[in-house]
Amino acid sequence: MPNPVPESVHPAAPAWSAEYLQEFLWRIVPGRSMRSMDDEVIAEFFREHPEHWEKIWALFTVEGAMPSNGLALWFIYDAQLTICGHDLLVYLAEHFPQYRARIEQECVQALLRDYAPQNARVFSRSFEALTAVPKGLRGAERKQALAAQAQSYARHGALIPALLASPVATTATVGAQMLQSVLQVCAPSGGSAPAGQVPLTAGELQALVAEALPAAAQLLFRREKKLMTAGLKVLELSVRVVPERTGEVSAYAQDAVEVLPLELRDRAQKLCPDTAPAQPSSIQPGSAQPASTQPATDQPPCSVQIPDVPALGLSASEVNAALNAAPQAGRASEATRDAIRNDRDCEELLFALYHLNEREQSVRRIPALLSYLHRAHQEGRIIEFSPAFQKHLRRYLSRTWHDVCDQLRYLAYRLLVQHVHAADPDPQAALTEHTGRFQGADFHFKGYPRKGSEYWAYRSPTALFHEQLRVAFGDQPYSSEGAAGQGFAPLLAEPLPAVERSFERTVIRLKSYREALPKVLHGEYEVNDSTYELWQVPGEEPATEWSTFTAAAYAVAGACAEYPGRSLEHTEVPSVALVCGWYAWAMRHNPDLLAAQYKPLLSVYQFSRLHGFEEVMQTLGAAERALGVPSYNFLAWASVASAKNPEYRLAAAEAIAALFEAGLLDVSTFAETLKWALEDGMVLPNRLVATLREVSAISPLAGWRVLQVLRLLLPMVGELTKGGDYVRLAVELAELYGTPVEIPVELEPKMKGSTVLAKSLRALAAVTPRVTEEALAAREAALALLGES
Repeated sequence: MPNPVPESVHPAAPAWSAEYLQEFLWRIVPGRSMRSMDDEVIAEFFREHPEHWEKIWALFTVEGAMPSNGLALWFIYDAQLTICGHDLLVYLAEHFPQYRARIEQECVQALLRDYAPQNARVFSRSFEALTAVPKGLRGAERKQALAAQAQSYARHGALIPALLASPVATTATVGAQMLQSVLQVCAPSGGSAPAGQVPLTAGELQALVAEALPAAAQLLFRREKKLMTAGLKVLELSVRVVPERTGEVSAYAQDAVEVLPLELRDRAQKLCPDTAPAQPSSIQPGSAQPASTQPATDQPPCSVQIPDVPALGLSASEVNAALNAAPQAGRASEATRDAIRNDRDCEELLFALYHLNEREQSVRRIPALLSYLHRAHQEGRIIEFSPAFQKHLRRYLSRTWHDVCDQLRYLAYRLLVQHVHAADPDPQAALTEHTGRFQGADFHFKGYPRKGSEYWAYRSPTALFHEQLRVAFGDQPYSSEGAAGQGFAPLLAEPLPAVERSFERTVIRLKSYREALPKVLHGEYEVNDSTYELWQVPGEEPATEWSTFTAAAYAVAGACAEYPGRSLEHTEVPSVALVCGWYAWAMRHNPDLLAAQYKPLLSVYQFSRLHGFEEVMQTLGAAERALGVPSYNFLAWASVASAKNPEYRLAAAEAIAALFEAGLLDVSTFAETLKWALEDGMVLPNRLVATLREVSAISPLAGWRVLQVLRLLLPMVGELTKGGDYVRLAVELAELYGTPVEIPVELEPKMKGSTVLAKSLRALAAVTPRVTEEALAAREAALALLGES
């Protein structure tokens, strides 16, 4: 954990909320465009109103108040001021030089507060921009600028150790850059400081290095490669600047040499020349002591034999039989656990849903929420909410940038309507007062826009959830035709039974967002940004208003026509995560249908948010029946789609590891799915390694299965971007489990040279067999799945 943040020497700002400060920036401060850095309007505003500087200082102390993306704010809020984030702080520092030092100081202190990474990033970018060396400088001018930069960093030297120890990667990077700059300028040879401009005295420098070295050494154990490189650079500079610390640096480097990537190990070993490289720990069978490098007997060393586990899982008929045989008491206890007891409990659950808090628990209780709302309607009872929560509902309702896909807006409208009708003698006037210009028709989910007033309406999961909400409030179907004319189906009380389906892969190309119908590709085709794949049931027709609720829930054919709308829904509407959670609960016994239905979710992995991803992955990871091709394909794509976001990557890794540990994921089938996806060019190969690394760290058996997957992928890594990363992970796992891996014939010519791939292949070929604790633990887990001891 980082060191406590010292209190600012400046007076404390008033306790403004983040929302208040955002409104101040967006509505009060004048400005014309995001690039108006030469615009004097903003500067004149603060010269005429100096009292508003207190709000600027509060931006540093109120988390989330400082917007990080001005362009996004301009699109979403139609805000007048679009100079936001680090652009605004740089602008103020340039137009008000008297405040530049304080802005820098506040940025550093903000980095040490307990802010989320996305909220801390704006301050690291600001500090980097404020202290950057101008481009184009040469010779003496550049040396003078570097010395001035080091002096600026030295003024914050007491905070550098805390910055290095920060769990936020961007903050730790700033600390490493500051320390490197100071050490480079103070280096006895090659230093950049002109006479009289050394940032620290010899004593101050030694004290700074002594305090910062432990934190810098911990960077070698971080997952981010850039932090490992930065930490190694700090250790190298420390030896040059403070030779007295050579022994301490050598010990730090020796501790970390085994966890560093292969391309950094040589540099780390140069810092500890008198110590032989450490060998991975290994143990002999029946002994807890580490085994020596040379065997004590003539018997050659051997690896632990870990048995293969065939893919387990129940069929659809077996799942249904087990459910029918299960005692009703078990299902009743689950319903009792999730039941809503009173209006206060209902409000707390709704509050969690609207804030997307405690997602796993709150989403699990959605069926109970629908049942509670329906029971209140049948009893003619009004659910009482606190005035604060009613205010929150009205505020959520007024967010006009959300569309009809946001089912929480429809829910807010219905809750406000029933509450207002009960409390006011003039219901129509009260309705207008509390819900504004909105009417019930504004939240009619017609489907996904096609063109003009036409929609794709094939009973998607969002449409089905909308129907269930209308059932809860006692509404009638929008249409009086077909099966819908007989009324809605009752609320779904339990997950739908398991069914058997066969699937076929379909590749489509979207020429435009609202074209007549996506083009289905046959034979050879070129993969580009408009090419997508999905899984369809042969001969199945899309669900329509004539389809029953159960038939519509099972149908996946509508995903083809609705592919663009469903994809954008998962990146633009946060509340779709609740719909995913509800539908995943309904499809608990049909993981392949769930995976096929939500394949469009993975087509927008280039965006930072994939709403609903975690809910789908949790359900797939808890599968109890044998997985089919759609599930394997979804897991393979999820391994790539999730790698950009640590939260999603962890969710995907936990699901895959859980399936490995339960014996439900076949290694060869999973590897073949990954291989096919990589060859087809539809996934980014450099992101897959990050997820596989996460999976391998969860349990010994999961790590062993990842090694088996990598073995099967090895023949093709020579053709992949950053294929050396795959081999490097294979080296780490092969050493961890004491299992040699044969180099494929295709890769033997690539073992020569100094590339990362060549070094990794030579290291993989050098792995020797031995017995390790991890291998023994994986063997016990595999035997437990087979029912052996």
